[in-house]
Amino acid sequence: MITDAGPQAGGRFSKLYLTPPHLGTDSLRARTRVSALLRKLQLDQTEIAEAIEREHGVSVPMGMYAYLFDSFIAGCELRDFLDLVTTVLDVIGKTDQRRSIWISEIRRIFLEEHLAYDLDNLGNVRRKIDEEFHRNLDSTIRALSSERYRSVRTEVERSQEFLCNIAPSNKLAVRATFEAAETVYKLMFPNSPRLASNDLQGTLGVVLGRQYGHIDLRSSMKMMKSFGDWVDAAHFFRHSAGAEEPTEPRLSLTVLLISTGFSFIRWLAEIDDTTFQTATDR
Repeated sequence: MITDAGPQAGGRFSKLYLTPPHLGTDSLRARTRVSALLRKLQLDQTEIAEAIEREHGVSVPMGMYAYLFDSFIAGCELRDFLDLVTTVLDVIGKTDQRRSIWISEIRRIFLEEHLAYDLDNLGNVRRKIDEEFHRNLDSTIRALSSERYRSVRTEVERSQEFLCNIAPSNKLAVRATFEAAETVYKLMFPNSPRLASNDLQGTLGVVLGRQYGHIDLRSSMKMMKSFGDWVDAAHFFRHSAGAEEPTEPRLSLTVLLISTGFSFIRWLAEIDDTTFQTATDR
């Protein structure tokens, strides 16, 4: 119901009703807002311009009295616009309170303008897939918090790096996800040299038979078969000696493979944790 109470916080019409179906890669509105933010923080323009020239290899145009940052940000290549976010942080330094303002406001701009980017805690721009993917990633990392899974967690984080970098590699992201799954599998079954779908019945299937009751076991055996199918699907993007390097999988397939892989990794870690705790309690 519309009332006369006035606008609510965050209640602009475009924010409420004009959400695009997909995240974008560039936006003039976002560029304009970043320019306004740069003016608001009153940073040393000369220092920023020199850092851009030194690190990006491009020059910010100079007006009669000042650098023309508005024109530069509006018209520069996308790579320079995104790199500028980190370059400005380098100029600000780690102790200036404006650092946290810059990071939080850039994140808000990217979010509200529906751009496919986010900032990590170091202020580096990363490609953003979608909210569900990142929730899945966070859940997986939390499930691997034990020291036992440190190497697994490293591979999961490498997968994110490969996928979310501005210059991503989808196939390397899939490979890292497979390595994570294989690593936790080898922790569970140290005598298994590799993760292969045709070995699962004699390894994972035996453990499931010990842990699960009748109904859960029937369902989990079906999930084990699905896990084997995932292993075979991921193998298409792994490089074998003497074989031709696989092509890059399309993003939608990559996200499906990785997200599904994360779910299986969490499942394996839960099974392993139960088995490992039982063994150590004896």
